Amino acid sequence: MIDDSRPHYPSQLPKSERLSFKRHVDWIFATGQSLFVYPIRIVYRPLADEEQGTTAILVSVSKRRFKHAVDRNRIKRLLREAYRLNKHSLPPTLRFHIAFLYIASDHLTFPVIQKAMAHALRTLNKKSQATATPSSHP
Repeated sequence: MIDDSRPHYPSQLPKSERLSFKRHVDWIFATGQSLFVYPIRIVYRPLADEEQGTTAILVSVSKRRFKHAVDRNRIKRLLREAYRLNKHSLPPTLRFHIAFLYIASDHLTFPVIQKAMAHALRTLNKKSQATATPSSHP
């Protein structure tokens, strides 16, 4: 019997939305822009129209700050879930490669991480729309 009392979130985070190629990751950190919303540092690069693919993300937690893999994995799960729940705030016409770097030194709760992620994605959306509008310079 299926439990229908749980909320259903139709959005998912499939493998196609995860950054895995080393050259893409290197490219983000070499040519990308960054912004900071505590406890997340975001490094992003808009995809050109001729580039294939959808918006893809990378999640990273410092081994220096969190020695135990179980702690790093939990934080990464929280970041991915916060992104999954808030990715609808990015317009589908804009495509990015995004790296989320957790920079806090302590464990934060999911509501704090989700609020920061929502704020970060709104900021990213505003920045991308500001750069997408044609400038008034000749």
